[in-house]
Amino acid sequence: MRTVHALPVWHDGHGLTGICDTVELHADGTVLPVEHKSGRYRPAGPADVQVAAQAMCLEYMFKTPVAEAAIYSGTDRRRHTVLVDAALRTRVLETTNAVRGLLSADHTLSPPVADSRCRRCSMATGCMPKLLAGTRRYQQALNSLYVIDTAQDDE
Repeated sequence: MRTVHALPVWHDGHGLTGICDTVELHADGTVLPVEHKSGRYRPAGPADVQVAAQAMCLEYMFKTPVAEAAIYSGTDRRRHTVLVDAALRTRVLETTNAVRGLLSADHTLSPPVADSRCRRCSMATGCMPKLLAGTRRYQQALNSLYVIDTAQDDE
């Protein structure tokens, strides 16, 4: 078995990109993404969607089916196997479309809440919720992300 860490992955057809924590490449051709989480594993939670999206990207890249994935829970100190079935794949695509809908909407997202969820969030350094939550500067930055160019609409 060969183990690869921090592997960039993508799926052009679905517009997915990401980085797998760990990918195991087995001698029999099996490809297994392993997502590492510091907290407790919650079955059918967001980590399942994340690792299933990674599996879909790996299928696209390696041209081989990826029917299973794993989530390693630091709290449980064990792996949890996730079956990447049709229902979970549908959930990945629905979540992807929902996020795209949020990003393309002509309104801004609500300000960061700066609560206990921020402690383990990988986006905390970019979001800076404790520094920016509820400030005028944050609102100005958000508004500048969604500038609508009306000159293009006239063409």
